[in-house]
Amino acid sequence: MGIGDKIQHAAEELTGRVKQAAGSLTDNRELKAKGEAQEAKANLGQAGDRVADAGDEMGQATAEVKDDLANAADSVKEDAGQAVEDVKDAFRG
Repeated sequence: MGIGDKIQHAAEELTGRVKQAAGSLTDNRELKAKGEAQEAKANLGQAGDRVADAGDEMGQATAEVKDDLANAADSVKEDAGQAVEDVKDAFRG
């Protein structure tokens, strides 16, 4: 998730908290409720940011595992080829 979205969600959460506080101080239930709703919306956005970040990390980890497996397969292939040559040499020798 982009840094801009994270900043927007954090600002939205802060704005919601300010509205809640202002509503509490002025005994304005509507303002307080709007603040609670805005904070909840921001928290959902932040949760989405964390999920997106985790998905990105999962993709990176998957790519690394894929590369590691490809390297291991190449190594096994080379080792097997050498073992075959060693057996052939043993029978020839």
